[in-house]
Amino acid sequence: MAPIADADVYDNIQFADIPPFSKGVPTAPLLRISLSKLANGDVNEQNRLWEACCDIGFFYLDMRMNDGPVNVDGVKENEIDGDKILREKDELFDLMKDIYALPKVEKDKYNRTAEGIYFG
Repeated sequence: MAPIADADVYDNIQFADIPPFSKGVPTAPLLRISLSKLANGDVNEQNRLWEACCDIGFFYLDMRMNDGPVNVDGVKENEIDGDKILREKDELFDLMKDIYALPKVEKDKYNRTAEGIYFG
């Protein structure tokens, strides 16, 4: 299979709240796939996603929707709102902390591992 096109398109994205990665540690390539481009039918991005799944087996999904078309009201035309998901992630993490803080006896009420069910 050919090398993944535009693999370094997103290399300049910085995450200020994450410390720099240690030098000399072996790493695997991690491609950033744009949800916005996928939602807008970008064939090149669809191919990059396919190749990442086939060649590497994993990828980073960039959920920012900053490059999608907008209508006259400034609302994004596609139905996926990755920006909203990103804004609500903090609420999800707060909920997760609340759930993990529950007493074990309360969490055990929802334990389904004996039935072979691992969701929920």
